[in-house]
Amino acid sequence: MKSKRTEKKEEDFLSILLVCGDPTLDGWR
Repeated sequence: MKSKRTEKKEEDFLSILLVCGDPTLDGWR
């Protein structure tokens, strides 16, 4: 069972990818 903190971190990660657009951008390393 994942913790709330882990789920939040994953949600933030996905949100950042959506905001950045292309997840393969060099600036996201």
